[in-house]
Amino acid sequence: MTKRNNSHSLNIAFSVIAFGVVALAGVGINVVIASLYTPSALGIFNQAFAFYIICSQVAVLGIQASTLKGVAHNQQDLQRALEIMLSALLLVGAISCVVLCFVFLAIPTVASFYNSGVKEALYGVVPGIGFFAINKIFMANLNGLGYIKTFASFQILRVLGIFLGIFYLSDISTSDAHLSYALSIGEGALFVLLAVRHICLFYRLQITFTRTDLFEHVSFGLRGMFSGILTEFNTRVDILMLGLFVNNRLIGIYSMAALIAEGFAQLSVVLRWNLDPLLGKAFASGRMDDVTSLVRDVQRKFVPIMLFLAVLSTILYPYALGIIAPASDLPEMGQVVFGILAAGIVLNALYKPFIGALIMGDNPGTFTVLILLVVVTNVICNIMLIPQIELYGAATATAIAYACEALLIWVFVRQKYRINI
Repeated sequence: MTKRNNSHSLNIAFSVIAFGVVALAGVGINVVIASLYTPSALGIFNQAFAFYIICSQVAVLGIQASTLKGVAHNQQDLQRALEIMLSALLLVGAISCVVLCFVFLAIPTVASFYNSGVKEALYGVVPGIGFFAINKIFMANLNGLGYIKTFASFQILRVLGIFLGIFYLSDISTSDAHLSYALSIGEGALFVLLAVRHICLFYRLQITFTRTDLFEHVSFGLRGMFSGILTEFNTRVDILMLGLFVNNRLIGIYSMAALIAEGFAQLSVVLRWNLDPLLGKAFASGRMDDVTSLVRDVQRKFVPIMLFLAVLSTILYPYALGIIAPASDLPEMGQVVFGILAAGIVLNALYKPFIGALIMGDNPGTFTVLILLVVVTNVICNIMLIPQIELYGAATATAIAYACEALLIWVFVRQKYRINI
């Protein structure tokens, strides 16, 4: 038992370190763009990034969650994990081809609602959408197997690939719109690395898949297919809706604060990476008491840390941004935006690490309903507040959505599993 606990603690420690690297590199991407270009370039890049993330979720169609669940329930059987993963890759590969065609044709219409430069930037992310969808299956397999260190390492490589792509593109092009090509470059490189890693992991096993797995992925994906799409849309809805009301410069200012806040919010996601395999084991064995004790332990230790970090980072925000971009208005306006978002993230941390319980407990439909309610709340609040107070309205709407998500996780997990969380 002690050995297992030590291993779990090491996984969490490594994940937190990896998170730190990913967060710094993510901020670095935006800092490089803001330093080498303008806030407008930053706004264009982040609008393209939002489009890229949402379309990638459409291409994977919830099958990554089915892969995670199936592999987590068969952690000790590599042959079975391979069969589950291969059937998922086959489906996602076919779906991605169709989605990419529709995306390419839809870009002119979508871009007509936004500011200049966005159209060309959207074309730049199209190849990366397909790679991202496939990579999600690879990553779900690693997470399900409990290879947390490997999983976290590839998260680092993903953001570093994008970071290097930004530097490369800044040398060969001065166009703001071309920066989005770094997303395709980074994801394509990650695809190669993930493929090699999985070949090394499974090369001795039989290459096979079953119809049963195909049907299971389709069934699970159809029940929860909108959850991934809505989850990513929820994290980007503020930037996408700001694009309809304000100029690229203001979007750039907001997106810098929002990106740092999103990195802060990823602490809950890092914890979820480590808790999902444990939840999978608890549901597979029917030991619901383990879930309750896990929730209590995490809330007692994790939430105070999040509160402390939120206050500290809000105070330090203008000083840090003042060093990075002293001649811009990123620090002053961004501090208020960040502070509002951070407050919502702290409330969200109460239950966000346990959202995977709905997937591990075989309730993808409920998971989708939860995310849909959060997105609807987010959209309505953004529509109401952005025209009135612009950037601060978007931040307030997003903070409300964060708090709403925590409340709904508490309600649905208690209702579905009779777990006292």
